[in-house]
Amino acid sequence: MANNECLTCQNKRKLIAFNYAGLDIRKSARHAFPERVIQEQLPGDKSKDFLCVDCANDLPITCSTHGEIDDTFSLGVSPQCFDCQSEKSNQDKLKEIDEFWLKNFSEAFEDKRLRLFYLRGALAGALAISDGAQDDREQEAIKKLSLDVTGKNQYGMTAFALAYKARVTRRIHNSDLLDLCFEQKVKKSNLATLKFLLKVAAADGFLDKEEFGFIQKVAERLNIEIPSYEKLADSLGLDLSNQKQERLLQTTSKIATTIGLGALAVGGFAIDVLLGSGSNKRSKASKKRESSGSVVNGTGKNCLTCSYWQGTRKIKGGYFITYSKSSNRGLCMVGTNKGRQKEAYQSCRGWSKWEQLTKVK
Repeated sequence: MANNECLTCQNKRKLIAFNYAGLDIRKSARHAFPERVIQEQLPGDKSKDFLCVDCANDLPITCSTHGEIDDTFSLGVSPQCFDCQSEKSNQDKLKEIDEFWLKNFSEAFEDKRLRLFYLRGALAGALAISDGAQDDREQEAIKKLSLDVTGKNQYGMTAFALAYKARVTRRIHNSDLLDLCFEQKVKKSNLATLKFLLKVAAADGFLDKEEFGFIQKVAERLNIEIPSYEKLADSLGLDLSNQKQERLLQTTSKIATTIGLGALAVGGFAIDVLLGSGSNKRSKASKKRESSGSVVNGTGKNCLTCSYWQGTRKIKGGYFITYSKSSNRGLCMVGTNKGRQKEAYQSCRGWSKWEQLTKVK
């Protein structure tokens, strides 16, 4: 048969048609694992036969691992197994990660727990400098939070500290950290990492959009969905009218309270709800915390910090306010809301700083 007709359908060969007769399928550079392709070559002899692309695509090409390949011959190139390609990409990524550990922290090469502690320390460092500078209160809060995420494990704390310093001094970069997230596959651990990052981000009493953007990238790498910046801000009572001055996370009775030096103490149940992984069951400790009073810093512009609000509250050190979650409503004495019951986290245009907040600028 002349090689100007397809040996299967007998259609005449077009001027620019590629000849697939006798094509060695396994030699294609597109195959991640050529040895897995069961069919070695297509029928025919290229020197004397012609096989058109349509007839080539009628022939099943099979991967020994993933079954029939869902791709086609095109421009003389064999179909590829996308599952194999993804597998190969993952292998290459993990190899790069191992090389990172050998270069930067060889002690963690064989220890997965140390890798996690190191990653969390580096992520904390990334957030600490994301707004351009470190804050003393922020650093102090991170030291305290590090005890929780390392379980006070001596080796874990060392790994955390080394990573924090490496990121702050820019010896490692955010791109490195995002790559390291790739090997973290345990969802419970990943949720704990995100909770930790939310606390770190608000350790100085503020949540920058830059910080949130970085956390969002980390969440994507950890395969966890979080709300958008605006939705998260709305859920937590964040005022976006002036992001540089009015970016403090305001508290609600169910979401968060600020303690200590401004570190955000986000309850596990609340963050689980925000991350879409919450349970309707709460621990006894969580319920006990809800029944107790809340402590927040007084930098937010809401009813709790307003001189016209007559709810029950106490000043602490001229900067912090304590109030009861069970009775967080009070009369407003200004503007259109005058005489109305308003909750502590609400706000209006008539706000005026409570005179007891002597240490709040």
